[in-house]
Amino acid sequence: MSKLAEFSLIGMNFDRYSSSKVQNRIYAEYVVRDEYSKATIALGAYDDDDNFCGAVFAGFNNEVLIDQGCLNRSYSKVVESIMNIGFDADSGVYDQVNGFMLKELKSKMDFDGELMLFAVDPDTKGQGTGTKLLDALSKRYTGKKIYVFTDTNCSYQFYEHRGFDRCAEAEVHEPGQSADQKMKYFIYNKTL
Repeated sequence: MSKLAEFSLIGMNFDRYSSSKVQNRIYAEYVVRDEYSKATIALGAYDDDDNFCGAVFAGFNNEVLIDQGCLNRSYSKVVESIMNIGFDADSGVYDQVNGFMLKELKSKMDFDGELMLFAVDPDTKGQGTGTKLLDALSKRYTGKKIYVFTDTNCSYQFYEHRGFDRCAEAEVHEPGQSADQKMKYFIYNKTL
């Protein structure tokens, strides 16, 4: 999980939210473990030398979670409690805004699952790792409609170039930045 947390830290620009490298590292590890604890499938990508270079986690309706243990869920709950104490008031905005957008969206359309985490080694960017992971997920879940949360601090263009439709967006203050600094949150969807 730690290598994937490194990829997530860089690819999702978590360093924009805190100047503390330790906080950013803990947060990245939290995100990876939390999403893994809710996933029903995890696919990894490796290069020709067998080096890990990325992964995708997804959760599909009516499937069994892949992580039946309590370690990742416990880690997530502890870190979440610490974050609620140590971070500014904006730290929960991401989940609140995304939750509101998803609720509105689900009143109009049905989904079979969620693409929960997608992280690739930044050193392999542009080499097709992300596309191969998405293709592998698509082969397993052909015809399933999924959604993904993303934002302007992530590589949201990746989804646009691979046939995802932007179906919701909101502009809010960017946590950890000056009051006038805004970012956009998006929900994209696609039938695999």
